[in-house]
Amino acid sequence: MDGGAGACRPPLRHALGGERQRVMVARALAQADSLVILDEPTASLDVRHQLELLERLRLLASAGMAFVVVLHDLQLAGRWCDRLLLLDRGTAAASGAPREVLDPAVLSRVYGLEARVSWDEGGACRVDFGLRERFAPAASPGGVRR
Repeated sequence: MDGGAGACRPPLRHALGGERQRVMVARALAQADSLVILDEPTASLDVRHQLELLERLRLLASAGMAFVVVLHDLQLAGRWCDRLLLLDRGTAAASGAPREVLDPAVLSRVYGLEARVSWDEGGACRVDFGLRERFAPAASPGGVRR
């Protein structure tokens, strides 16, 4: 079988995680009217398929569909979402544009870790977390921090 349109496909229950996830998202989109709620749609997908999916959602959104998407990957959320709601133990910690929500002070407060956030010209976001000691200035020889 070459995987073409006439190929025999095993039942969905036998599909690999990423393939199953893509089918579930496609089903949700096919049945949708104007609002789609997706819980972790990029889970089990490799990087290429994550980006392809989010690009498709962006195109559908520009055509008038609305999406509520749950993502734990802050970098994907920052890059692909117009608005974010950051939850802290079930309570809204911040909401707004990605650059407002993905603020190092907000992320540090919510996650209890030192956070660094950077943005490139294309809108891609990079979030780095570390223990507060990791980002602290190195101690000089005498134990005094520089």
